[in-house]
Amino acid sequence: MLASILTAVIFFLLALLFPHKPKPVGDYDKLIFLNEYKYKIYEIFSIIPLFFFTGLICYIFYLLGNDVQELYFRGRSLDFAIYPPESFWLVPGLCFGLGLIMPPIELLYRLVLRD
Repeated sequence: MLASILTAVIFFLLALLFPHKPKPVGDYDKLIFLNEYKYKIYEIFSIIPLFFFTGLICYIFYLLGNDVQELYFRGRSLDFAIYPPESFWLVPGLCFGLGLIMPPIELLYRLVLRD
């Protein structure tokens, strides 16, 4: 009960702090046509940066994982050590790549759509 009241108060305060003032639109048909054109461009070019940024983040995590692994095992006198293969770092890198893809894609879309 307390959480519901607190959430309602927080949303009310956010609405007061950041009011939404929509721009007046004179011609809705023109606006719909313009947005349709913008979002077609958005859809066409979305697949290329998606794979590029995912691969880039995955590769950076792969390099970082290999460097940390070498730093950890360097200078240690071990009789027996099991080193993970280099491909071990690609799976977590892919997870991080898919998880961290939103900020660069959002920045790119803001540049393309000028919003």
